[in-house]
Amino acid sequence: MMLPIFSLWRSGNISTHAVDKYFGPLRIALKVKKYSLFVGLALSGVSLLAGLGVYLRMRKQKKQDASIPTIKNADLMISLQPNVATTKEDVEPA
Repeated sequence: MMLPIFSLWRSGNISTHAVDKYFGPLRIALKVKKYSLFVGLALSGVSLLAGLGVYLRMRKQKKQDASIPTIKNADLMISLQPNVATTKEDVEPA
């Protein structure tokens, strides 16, 4: 059987205010650590959805731009695209 050669008894008086003052930031950090994975995953999902939306919008715009013919007469440097009327005033001048 072993007998301890040296034993030490430590005690102290500390208030709950002092514990909150010194260990409050540690408690906050542990709570943030608990939720950081979920927040990171949510923000990653949001950024992926935003990137996908931008990509699809650019693709749609590129298709619209490709559907309009851009034929130019090299000698005159004018566009031979048809004039598309959008309002009644464009069709019948006043």
